[in-house]
Amino acid sequence: MNIDIDWTRMGEAATFAAISASAAMAVIRARLGRDFATRDALAHLEDRLDAVETTLRAVPTQADLRLLLDRVQKVETGIGVVQASQDGIADGIKRLEHMVDLLLQHQLSKSGDGA
Repeated sequence: MNIDIDWTRMGEAATFAAISASAAMAVIRARLGRDFATRDALAHLEDRLDAVETTLRAVPTQADLRLLLDRVQKVETGIGVVQASQDGIADGIKRLEHMVDLLLQHQLSKSGDGA
């Protein structure tokens, strides 16, 4: 059994196969290049994601907001107490003003009678 191999033909076939494979890879890469992001685009997105994560770390948590709400409610209660106290003081001042007016009228009427 004698097999003659034409190495020239075999080399040409291998060269053709390699060129065809390279061309096919170039076409596939060009088509896939439109579907996938570039390294620069991915780096830019990573920077943006880092910025968002940094911002989110600074946002108050649910527990922080609950504490803040509790403090605001305490302040509102305190303001209500101060307002009630102020209303009580205002009523007292009105009574004092009335008494001073009565005393002033009495003094004026005494000084008018004696003149």
